[in-house]
Amino acid sequence: MEEAELRSYSINKERELNDELGAARKVLIEGMQRGLLGAPTNIGLKRLGQIDSKPFEDACRERFPPEKAESQAAALTSLWMQQLSDPGWYPIKMIEEVIDEQDEKLQKLRQEFGEEPYKAVVTALMEINEHNASGRYTVTEIWNFRENRKASLKEVIEDIMGKIERGDLSDIMGRITRADTGSGSV
Repeated sequence: MEEAELRSYSINKERELNDELGAARKVLIEGMQRGLLGAPTNIGLKRLGQIDSKPFEDACRERFPPEKAESQAAALTSLWMQQLSDPGWYPIKMIEEVIDEQDEKLQKLRQEFGEEPYKAVVTALMEINEHNASGRYTVTEIWNFRENRKASLKEVIEDIMGKIERGDLSDIMGRITRADTGSGSV
């Protein structure tokens, strides 16, 4: 084989393998969303780009009366989720893809509500930028919560095998079997 043919073959093979891995991840995500893999352990689903509302709840409890804190936190979380989806707002410096510390919206958030809500927005923004920069919306990914990163397929399979060995999936497998034979419902 000539060098150009070999390179072309390698590129095509890599694309095939990436497509296959992507399809496997998609099937696993769908199964996890339907609860087919039991209770989450260290491996589970995460909505990348979704803002953690807890820092907003904590900040609002300090700033507002108890009867208003929860609704204010929900409103702020919603407002910042809208900001994240605005393609016109891009407080990331492209040189190193770091957050623009001088961004007015982020500075105002930090000044008014503190460091934790600011970090929650920055984390969601960086996740969106890394995993779905063009779409500016949240995406579901299989996540290793212990190490706070995307889980490898090997880790997911090991997690599933561990659940099978411990018998953690027996109830779920029984429901699936009954549904397949028409003798029960899922």
